Amino acid sequence: MTNMEIVKKMAKLNILCARYSERHNIIKCKTWRDIDRLITGNKMTIKYKDAADVLCTNISKICGANEYLVKSALELKVEIYNSDIKDLRFGLEPQRKFSDEENKLDQELIKQKFFYNSEMLEIKEAVEILDGTVTESAIKQACQQERLLNTQKIGKTWLVNGPECRAYWNIPDPYINESKVNREY
Repeated sequence: MTNMEIVKKMAKLNILCARYSERHNIIKCKTWRDIDRLITGNKMTIKYKDAADVLCTNISKICGANEYLVKSALELKVEIYNSDIKDLRFGLEPQRKFSDEENKLDQELIKQKFFYNSEMLEIKEAVEILDGTVTESAIKQACQQERLLNTQKIGKTWLVNGPECRAYWNIPDPYINESKVNREY
């Protein structure tokens, strides 16, 4: 697994842990700093190996009932410890200037977090975007049964991530040339 793929997986698990904690009323993540705390443990700048430990601990505490998240966090921890990014840093306000590699990976982490947090749609909009191949009730059931992980419930309205829905139901995006896409779900 490349360094970029490891960073993408870390961003995905960070957002999914935040969504799980919000859905189960464990921790409210109202700001980006709240989401970052799940990965940085209240530190401004942290090494990837330390962040893997913090994320793994938080996922096992908060999302212990979700086998997929726990297993993915443990896999990520092993991948980071076996990679060359384990001693690289990311975060805010570093005491020493980031190297070019650290800068590139830090920017990728931020981009991926924005990607997973944006593109949230109401179920009706998701059905329209998926060209009606999936019904509203199917998407709602997937949200309620936690088959779709990147979801939010605001009042009576469910918000789902469009790319996650496409990936879950294997529906290709007709507007995107798959060979040029850098985003994966």
